[in-house]
Amino acid sequence: MPYVTKDKAVTVNGQTWWVNSAGSGLITHAIKSMINQVDAMLSHHSKIHIIRFDLRVIEYTENNEIMTVFNRSSAPTLRINSPVYITKAINDDVLSFF
Repeated sequence: MPYVTKDKAVTVNGQTWWVNSAGSGLITHAIKSMINQVDAMLSHHSKIHIIRFDLRVIEYTENNEIMTVFNRSSAPTLRINSPVYITKAINDDVLSFF
């Protein structure tokens, strides 16, 4: 079971980030992975824009068709206003940066 924190700040690589952990809290390895990706992108670009989608299906499905349909329908719309589209898998969490 991943460690969940309800702290108001997370420290990653010596930097402290204020986070909103109200409600059910934050999974620490996921938030640290996201912050590391932001740092990596900022090392190459002076400005970035990140959109995060937290999607869940109501019940178990045999395949990933629902998510595939969502990605195919939403990604072109988001690409219109964004020059970069990157999908990165980290620790089985898929992070999409548009």
